[in-house]
Amino acid sequence: MNNPVACSSSQAVRGLLAGLALVVLPGCVGLHSYDPRNTHAPQAPLDPPDLIRFVDETSPALPRRSLDAADEAFLAEPFIIEFDDEGDFWTPASTAGQPADSRRISQFERARAALRLAKGANRPVSLLFFVHGWKHDASDREGSNLNDFRNVIRRLNETDDTPRLYLGVYIAWRGASWNPFRAPPDRQGLLTSANQIPLTLSYWDRANATDRVARASVSYAMLALAAEAKRTDLPLAAGTHRHAQRDYVVMVGHSMGGRILERAVAQAMVGGLTLRLPDIARERARLAEALAANANDQLAARKNQHTEETQFALLLARRQTREAALAAAEKALDDAKAARDLAASGQTGVISRIGQLFRRWFGPASDTMEPPPSLDLQIQRLRDRIAQEDAAVRAYVANPADAKAPPDPVTPARLEDLRQLRDELEAAVIERAKADTRIDAARLAVTVAEEQLRQAQASLAADTTGLAEAETRLEGLRETVARLSFERVELHDRGRRLFARPADLIVLLNPATNSVLSRQLREALSDPWVRACLRPTDATPVATEYHAPWIVSVSSPGDTPNARVFPIASNLSRLFGRFRNDEASPDQRHFVTTTGPLNDRFRTHVIEKFVPPDDRTAPPPPALPDASANFIAINQDPRQLTRFIDPRHGDPSQLVVTDEAVYRLRSGTKLSDARLGEATPTTTPAEPSPYWAILADASLIQNHNDVFSPRAQALTASLLRMFLPRDPPTVEIADAAAPLAATTP
Repeated sequence: MNNPVACSSSQAVRGLLAGLALVVLPGCVGLHSYDPRNTHAPQAPLDPPDLIRFVDETSPALPRRSLDAADEAFLAEPFIIEFDDEGDFWTPASTAGQPADSRRISQFERARAALRLAKGANRPVSLLFFVHGWKHDASDREGSNLNDFRNVIRRLNETDDTPRLYLGVYIAWRGASWNPFRAPPDRQGLLTSANQIPLTLSYWDRANATDRVARASVSYAMLALAAEAKRTDLPLAAGTHRHAQRDYVVMVGHSMGGRILERAVAQAMVGGLTLRLPDIARERARLAEALAANANDQLAARKNQHTEETQFALLLARRQTREAALAAAEKALDDAKAARDLAASGQTGVISRIGQLFRRWFGPASDTMEPPPSLDLQIQRLRDRIAQEDAAVRAYVANPADAKAPPDPVTPARLEDLRQLRDELEAAVIERAKADTRIDAARLAVTVAEEQLRQAQASLAADTTGLAEAETRLEGLRETVARLSFERVELHDRGRRLFARPADLIVLLNPATNSVLSRQLREALSDPWVRACLRPTDATPVATEYHAPWIVSVSSPGDTPNARVFPIASNLSRLFGRFRNDEASPDQRHFVTTTGPLNDRFRTHVIEKFVPPDDRTAPPPPALPDASANFIAINQDPRQLTRFIDPRHGDPSQLVVTDEAVYRLRSGTKLSDARLGEATPTTTPAEPSPYWAILADASLIQNHNDVFSPRAQALTASLLRMFLPRDPPTVEIADAAAPLAATTP
């Protein structure tokens, strides 16, 4: 039953607050949109001319294109999505049925179309949400959250030299419900104090407004854009292939914006995950079976590939030997032909010498003989002539009276000519016999070389055919291994999609939300069945992704509003509330009246500052960057981070660097000083919680609104580096799919 005393007291408190509100009512901020597009102001930014084509899936097909300078400038600006005090879109979705080239694009549709434009250009995307807190809105003024967020997005796009695009979405609501009174500079002090009264009194009203804002529209807008950033089915620009990098989604909420983020997104995330647990369990088993079958098939294919590659190498070596034998046979044939030609030229010389002797002894008549005498006939006639003249000379010398006189006078010169003819003829005959022998041998060598060449060519042709067949088999096996490797990558992608979070990381900075909801979220995400479904296997994300938190809530002792005002306000609003204090829910009031990072019973980690070493002889601390340094780049890239730290700081992956100090993250609930050289405490329990509550040193977050200072940006960048899931090692398929041209001559 209701307690009438409690009810009447609560009504009295509300009445008092209502009366105070009437005093300051004239300074209230009206309900209106800050987007210049909604007011048709001339300074409204221009959208790409074809952006309307990216608004919905039913629009005419548009070939995806690369981004030009105007597109880059358009995407570098934060996309504002405004909500009123009841959680409605300021600009609802476009009215159906209007012409596509003239209808009005809502803020949400513009952001989604921009995402499709970026992803259609095949650019990896990091989508960053920021939900502002109390005393802020979508006004674009110096020092506003919107202006600071814009600077962060611009800096990220300017400093990252990779194709990655950083898109910002600024979730705006009426966090500032009071227009401060204006006064001359000499009276600012008094009015500043006076302005704090209505600003402070607006806390309850704005806190209640966040609970109304954190409804279906905010959940839908953020989760729909997050899903759009993770899509892989959008068509690409002509001539491009899908990039291999991960698309990231990071959601950051500050103060009451953290309250909105936790209520609108975190609860939806838990609900969606819980509904999918049966499907996850079934798909997990299917993935395990598919991966096991893939592993077996891949092992068999790789063994066959190894055997075939060995056989291919042997065939290739034998073919190289055959090619060498063919080259040797070709050289031997060339040498044999050269020897034959040389022998033929020697034979020609002998024939010429015999012909000269024939013409000399038979005179001009030898040239007119028909038919021309052959070489053997010439030799025979020369021998007959020599024998005839020799016989005549001998008869004449023996009996001059009876013998017939020789044709020429018998003189010593004549006898010498006859003897010389005989000698030259016999020498030529002998040389001819030798030349004939040489040329016969050369011809035989040519015949043998030609036969060896034909055999070498036939062997090489057979080896080439066998090598081509082996190459075809090997190419098929390589394609099989490549296909199985791609299938394994796709199975891992299915596993990552199965266990995908709506956001890769949710960061709550100085959140103005009680730790009861935070504890409930942690308990839900720590359920044994949930953890069992998410525990890493071959089919799930890598272990580091499993151990990394999904939600990180961060604050510091310098957050006075949450450390002091929040407990007072919570106690006042629940002054007569009744709370449990039993074993199942001990000291429930404490959880209702404290935020997660400031609740020592809920806190999981601390970020503590390294103090200078006591040893005066120790080397000076490393040179740290000045306040103008790009802390985001330094704390995102471990390679740059190591330039500013000492090895004694410990594990660089758990460090934060600012302009004046180095900090480390560790498990625990109490802040203390860290010292150089001491062992780095563990940050990850064996069975981690997906919800981390971190208390940072006050020098990192110096006050409640210290969100965009260089130190706070260094902290946020470090959290992203530590906790964003990384791509697992890719399956090595390049070798398996390498072209055979690398090994085939």
